[in-house]
Amino acid sequence: MPEATQNVAAVRTLHPMFASDTERIFVYGNLRRGQPCHHWLAGAHLLGTYRTEPHFTMRDLGAFAGVTCGGETAIVGEVYAVGRELLRAIDGYECCPQLFQRLRLNTPWGWAWIYLLPAHAADAAPVVPHGDWVVWQARRMPDCRDEHLLT
Repeated sequence: MPEATQNVAAVRTLHPMFASDTERIFVYGNLRRGQPCHHWLAGAHLLGTYRTEPHFTMRDLGAFAGVTCGGETAIVGEVYAVGRELLRAIDGYECCPQLFQRLRLNTPWGWAWIYLLPAHAADAAPVVPHGDWVVWQARRMPDCRDEHLLT
């Protein structure tokens, strides 16, 4: 086997981003680090944080965020390398394809799946104007340990 081929094979076994059965996903809501459903990504490899181009609209659907194509908002999230089995599990969590649809998004780590709502599916829901669910949630639900809340 040529040396370059051996090196690629070695990298694939060491780094999940390069494995042939690995996909990438872009998460922007409750699956992000520090959020209530991040445990679904156990075993995934964080590639990095990413802010999309401003072509989306993020909505507050109460317990979770929803993003639609169209709009002028850049969405803040994280890109993970995941195996195909985990991707299928995340599809179930995201109610894909019944509620959310998976579409490809170009990221610095290559194409990644993003879960999007159909256009106009959440028009009545409040817009998250800055596209960052974690910041939005922190503003909505202040930390009960904040000193000003205790006085």
